[in-house]
Amino acid sequence: MLRVLYDPDGFFKDYRNGWIPSIAIVVICAVINAVLGYLKVPAILEEALSRYPLTQDQAEMLRAFLGVQVIVSTIVGVFLGWIILAGVLHLLSAIFKGEGEFSRTLKNTAFSLLPSIILSPITFAYATSLKPTPEALIIGLANYLWQSYILVFALKYARNIETKKAVVCVAIPIVIMYSLSLLGFLRMRNL
Repeated sequence: MLRVLYDPDGFFKDYRNGWIPSIAIVVICAVINAVLGYLKVPAILEEALSRYPLTQDQAEMLRAFLGVQVIVSTIVGVFLGWIILAGVLHLLSAIFKGEGEFSRTLKNTAFSLLPSIILSPITFAYATSLKPTPEALIIGLANYLWQSYILVFALKYARNIETKKAVVCVAIPIVIMYSLSLLGFLRMRNL
């Protein structure tokens, strides 16, 4: 399965497994992101306390609320993001006469989350503060590029389209997502 990280073309050409690997990848990614998000709760709380005077009881209630909110929203967000990305890619590939079931697009798309899992310790090391850093932006770009590399071949074999067409389909949502990240970075740097 790790072959997908360095040879996604060969991996997806041969890949015919069921849902278990895809679901496992999404669950692992969701759990890791939830844990990393939870570890940022103290920084979020500190930021809130610096702006708004709260009593000790209010601060504890906010800490509990933030902890639950971060975990739940992250897990739901990863699953929704996976389904939405697969749906967008499936629809975009229809423009190029892509053929194949959405379920295969969804299964294959899950593998693009592996770079996020692998890079999560590095991401966390450079993204511990609430203010984004240039290093976090660069790591994010590396993550998007690696995910794109996997997604091109995931889509190529899920929808039976040419590599060039898969590149166009993948580039559209990835450029939009990274642009939004970049705008968020610039906005947060100015706060």
